[in-house]
Amino acid sequence: MRFLEFQKFCSKNNLKIFSINDLKILFSGYSIEYLRLKINRWIKHGYLKNLKKGLYVFSDENIDEFEIASRLVCPSYISLESALSHYSIIPDVSSQVTSITTKNTNNFIINKTIYSYSHVKNELFSDFIELRDGIFIASPEKTILDFLYFRNPTEDDQFFERLNQEILKNLNIKQLKKLSEKFPLKTQKLIKFLI
Repeated sequence: MRFLEFQKFCSKNNLKIFSINDLKILFSGYSIEYLRLKINRWIKHGYLKNLKKGLYVFSDENIDEFEIASRLVCPSYISLESALSHYSIIPDVSSQVTSITTKNTNNFIINKTIYSYSHVKNELFSDFIELRDGIFIASPEKTILDFLYFRNPTEDDQFFERLNQEILKNLNIKQLKKLSEKFPLKTQKLIKFLI
């Protein structure tokens, strides 16, 4: 198999980030050893690069940071500072991509961007929506709860001053209160303070 043929086939199947298992399904006529050999050869030639062990991307592909975050650790969803910024709940743009996962807490650095994953119990891994094509993000209400839970600001913290009051007015307060019941009392108190 030639690289251009491979690239064209992946493009046709909208495969920008892929693993050996993805290729095994798409290229079922080839052995996994053959696919690994080709991948390693194309990495050496600079056609592909590793995002992490076993996860690859085309070197010339410009991929959205949220898409990379969604593929680095599965299952996961965008939350915390990245989601607060996405929803314009806070004015500043996050310097890293922050996600929640049921897997271990972890960090990756790719192209000078930090991808940060915070572990959460299964019962708190909920209330996220599909942003687009397999990229999940916490709802605005869940984003705030995740932030209060993980960052644990005090009531006089600058975080509360930076919040966009217009966006906060549009939150579903009933949903926010209901979701907060799953969280520890400390987080519930901060929600009452916020409301």
